[in-house]
Amino acid sequence: MPHALLHPGSDLAFLTGAQRPKHAKAPCSDSADGRTNNFFSFAPPNNYCIGPQPTFSLRVVVLDPYDIGMIGKDESDANFQLAVKLLKQHNPNDIFDKTGKVNWAAGLTGLERRWLPYNGAVGKQQLKWLRGVIIDAWRDHERVVVLSHVGLSPGCCDDSTLLWNYGEVLECLHSVPKGVVVACFSGHDHKGGYAVDAHGIHHVTLQSPLEDPSNQTAYATAHCFSSRIELEGCNFLF
Repeated sequence: MPHALLHPGSDLAFLTGAQRPKHAKAPCSDSADGRTNNFFSFAPPNNYCIGPQPTFSLRVVVLDPYDIGMIGKDESDANFQLAVKLLKQHNPNDIFDKTGKVNWAAGLTGLERRWLPYNGAVGKQQLKWLRGVIIDAWRDHERVVVLSHVGLSPGCCDDSTLLWNYGEVLECLHSVPKGVVVACFSGHDHKGGYAVDAHGIHHVTLQSPLEDPSNQTAYATAHCFSSRIELEGCNFLF
């Protein structure tokens, strides 16, 4: 029988440290300036399982794709300032314009279009932590599912909604044999999407309930079996 993971809505809400499950495996230490890191992993306890106990172990990894970003941070924040520096290096437009009169993507093509203010990046500390969690999962014979608000692989979403440093994250996920990391679920791109990367990892972008004209409650359940993941959507999803 499977593990069951429930996604409320599909735009993968911005997870905060306050939402960590009690059994979450948080980083060894939070930020030096006292901020709580908004990334963690956990192995669902037995009461997450439906029916008999599964024959495999599951680890869920929750990333903070706005670790470096302009969203939810004060302008004095070092990671806000780093985000501005990165954007100015890759985007010639006025990234501070909030009037809607400036096209932030003007002149950007292909994957360059990810360098927009409403995206973000995973910082060095989080990357180091992620690599360690993935390697530990491999050694412990766990299967890994990754959650991130922002898409992690080209093709699973529009280029304009892709993580700035998606390549560094994929490098971590690909650092173990195929079959350890099985799927990544994201939101952000409201129309949804799907892709399989070069390492065989399935990247699923869930549609946003905000696009549902009927305004009904929408959610999806991922049933994680030893050989597959089955997604079951409600109302607008799927």
